[in-house]
Amino acid sequence: MTENLPDSLKQFTDKTRPNEVRLIAAGGLVPATPKDLTLILYFLTMDDDRDVAEEARKTLGGMPADFFSTVLSDAGTHPGLLDYFARMLDDESRLQQILLNNSAPDSTVAYLAEKTHSQALIELIDNNHERVARADSIVEALSKNPAVTRSTLDGVLEFLKLYLGKTS
Repeated sequence: MTENLPDSLKQFTDKTRPNEVRLIAAGGLVPATPKDLTLILYFLTMDDDRDVAEEARKTLGGMPADFFSTVLSDAGTHPGLLDYFARMLDDESRLQQILLNNSAPDSTVAYLAEKTHSQALIELIDNNHERVARADSIVEALSKNPAVTRSTLDGVLEFLKLYLGKTS
């Protein structure tokens, strides 16, 4: 999994390194930019050592608001990190940033489409015609969400029918 991590950051996540080194990194005590630090922490949340993984989750959860803003709106942010935050955060403005980030995977958008109760987020998903057209899973997720109004779902289906000759 860490093959997607730049070599300069692998030193903090390498499982052959002592747990103490990874635990220090999981506490956020490494010289790194906010973007790099969140990437290190994200990979450490999947560490085999439970203490390292838990410390990384705790550190990510305690990041200040401006830190999140920078990372979530950066189009270069790792898609897995955006997915992690989409499942961890409940702040609507942060979730909006994820939905507006082109690096967010369609599966992340589908997850939010099924789970959110926020009409603003549902509208944001509904209005992203490019994603809706590209990923049937988003339409399916919207249809499973009880917070999605019938008129919203009808609008999505009508868009697919009229502009793409597609029906889901």
